[in-house]
Amino acid sequence: MGAKFTYKEYYLCFIDILGFSDHIVSLTKTKNDKGVKDTLRLIRELQNMQAEMEDKGLWFNSFSDSIIITTSADTVDNLDKLIWLTRDILARLILNRFLFRGAIVRDKLYRHNNAILGKAMIDAYLLESRIARHPRIILSQDTFNDARKLEMRKQKIRRDPDGPVSVHALHWLENFKTAVLEGRITGYDQKEQFAQISSISAFLAEKINEFVDRPSIFEKYKWFIDYFNHAALEFPSNMRPNPWPPRIVISDFF
Repeated sequence: MGAKFTYKEYYLCFIDILGFSDHIVSLTKTKNDKGVKDTLRLIRELQNMQAEMEDKGLWFNSFSDSIIITTSADTVDNLDKLIWLTRDILARLILNRFLFRGAIVRDKLYRHNNAILGKAMIDAYLLESRIARHPRIILSQDTFNDARKLEMRKQKIRRDPDGPVSVHALHWLENFKTAVLEGRITGYDQKEQFAQISSISAFLAEKINEFVDRPSIFEKYKWFIDYFNHAALEFPSNMRPNPWPPRIVISDFF
């Protein structure tokens, strides 16, 4: 007798890794062994998270340049877990020089093992492709209404200047910046995370010059640079630690 499928509500997060396909093509053309190893390491990291996710009631699917995470919508606690996990994945992508775009929705799905089918998948794809526009994971209206019930939600989601609410992908950097200012982080931890901030800053400053004739891509990087500046690089006057990367000013990079 065949498996029984139930059409029920899930939270679904759809993440599109921007530029991943072009990255793979570039690696094969240039025979960049280090780049291949780094990319394979990232893929293994994401795959290794799968067992941990399932223990928490989350299911992980990945193919090509897309990641899909689902969890039952029976309780908003599951949405809380989904947002925390999404932030972890986004941090790994950023540190590996990838941007992203996507959406979290609440709607119905058939889900069996790694197979998913239903309106939630369609809604997430349409939000990602038509509404998100910038490198962010936006919340549908239903998901936002649920997220407002979460504790410490300002650490998890943020209102973007153009209106949508998105996963606060850079909260870990914003939190680090605050901790450094307050003297709560010193020594090795500070050096390690400072190196991460410097690496991300250099990556963004480099990429913004690669798309001067492709304004749609330039716009994505400009948006993320504004977000990164605010979260990690902007300080009250006369309070910038030394050393610390300066704000990325796009007009300086031509």
